[in-house]
Amino acid sequence: MYERGKTDSVAQGAPIINLSIENLECGKIVPPLHFVVAEDNVFKTLRQIYRTGWVQWKIPNPENVYEHIVATRELAYSFCEMCQLDERQFTRLIDMIEVHDWPEALEGDQVIMGDEPDVMIRRKVRHEREMAAMKKLTATIPGGA
Repeated sequence: MYERGKTDSVAQGAPIINLSIENLECGKIVPPLHFVVAEDNVFKTLRQIYRTGWVQWKIPNPENVYEHIVATRELAYSFCEMCQLDERQFTRLIDMIEVHDWPEALEGDQVIMGDEPDVMIRRKVRHEREMAAMKKLTATIPGGA
């Protein structure tokens, strides 16, 4: 499975994802990232963006956004039996996990703590900017934007 800090030279620094090991909880084999070919530049950029919260809290060796996506995907696989999703639902979940932070490739990893006096404005602005970024990033993908 995913081993943080180890890299796959073929993927130019991407964390290793062992695709041959079945997840013991649900018997599914973890497939490769669906969009890795279509949006390799997005993933390359996300490898260079460290999670803002990790940096703010001065956590050593902060996780990057790409590692977050891979680890979240692995977590979904570990809970797949408990969730009782059918194959279509589970595929959609994995697809959403895979693309949910793509806008950060253009906008960065923005954290809103929730206690800012203008929190609602910040959330609205972030949402609008991330929607515009996602539309730009998916414009060339069939079914995108």
